[in-house]
This record gives sequence, structure tokens and C-alpha cells, in this order.
Amino acid sequence: MRVSRFGLAAVTVLVMVAALMTTFMPAASASDVGSAIKTYFSPSQQLIAAAVMLAESSGNRFAVGPNGEKGLFQLMAGTPGCDWTNVYCNVRTAAAMEAAQGWLPWATFTSGKFREFLGEAAGLLGGAGTLSVSTSSGSVHHRHRHHHASGCAGLRPGRASFGVLQRGDRGFLVRQVQARAGTHVDGVFGSRTAAAVRRAQERGGVFVDAKVGRQTACVLGLR
Repeated sequence: MRVSRFGLAAVTVLVMVAALMTTFMPAASASDVGSAIKTYFSPSQQLIAAAVMLAESSGNRFAVGPNGEKGLFQLMAGTPGCDWTNVYCNVRTAAAMEAAQGWLPWATFTSGKFREFLGEAAGLLGGAGTLSVSTSSGSVHHRHRHHHASGCAGLRPGRASFGVLQRGDRGFLVRQVQARAGTHVDGVFGSRTAAAVRRAQERGGVFVDAKVGRQTACVLGLR
């Protein structure tokens, strides 16, 4: 089949345009991403969520990782949800995963890489919180807004929905506490975890006993 020079040139232009569109997929609107994170993540996790998202995809909702990870939070293919390129869908699905598993599924959190994006994350959220990073231990501590802490302090002390976690306890819930308190995650409630819980209690203005009951669960954003 003969192809005219004009037709060949037109095809070449179309191919180049398609390549450019694929290469320069637009990042999601900062206001949309910030709004979605504030909608679906608990107040104690919003800044971390924004930093993890930026570390994972740089805010590009079309980003695809080397192993098929997709979207803002680089969700694995097959993760239940809706359209992964949809900002609210991707963030909502990530928030549900974080609520169930903590931040363990994201290597940018467990490796500490997310810390490099904390400043940008704060700007994305409009300054809705700050993180202080201890360079000696590598732990990350969230300073909650006063109204959030006051709400937790207003709860009657006692058992959380899962009971009370304390030294000697082990398992998945302990891993969640450790991830949210910004300490080493190993599923064992030892002295290091107790110290991290105590710091969270002091910052949250709740009863300080190094145990995770109703008030402390609120401070850590545990369901």
C-alpha cells in the first residue's frame, strides 16, 4: 500500500504527540489531593499520608511503578477500589489500607524516605500540622492540633474498642500503635514502644501511663 508523504508526516506527528502526552501526564490538582487526604485520613495521619504520597508518585495520579503500582499512592494492581487514576478513589483506598494495616505496605514509609517530603506535604495541606523528626532515634512524632488533642482528652479514660494495649502485648494491633506513634515496628510492646506512647500522650494532653486505652487510641487515630 502506498502512503503519501503528507500521510506519513501526519502519522509521525500523531505518534510524537501521543508519546509526549504519555511522558508528561499532568499531576493531580494540589487542592484536590489535599482535600482528599483531609477527607479520608484521620487528623493524626494526614501529614504522613501527604508525605508518603509525594514520595511514592510526586503527586502524579497517572504514575505507574516498575511492578505495576498505580496512582498517587502507588497501589498494587488488583487492589479493590475504583478508577485508580481518580484522586479521591486512590486516596480513599489508601486510607482504608492504612486503617487496616498501618503504613507497612509503603516502603517509602518503612525506609524513612517520606521524611524528605514533610515540608512539601505541610504546604500541600495548608500547614495542617507539623512533624518533628528525632535524628538520634529516627522516630517521627506528630504534633496534633490543640482542638484535636482536647477532643481526645475529653473522652472518659478506659478501654478502647480493642481493649488496652500495654507492655508485653504482641501482634497486629501493637504494630499499628508503633507505626502511628512513629517508633520501630516489630509487633512487640516493649520499652521503646512504651516511651513512644508516653510521648504521644504528653503531646495529646491525655492521661500519661504508657498504655493504649480509649484516650490514647484517639490521639493515635486508631479505630
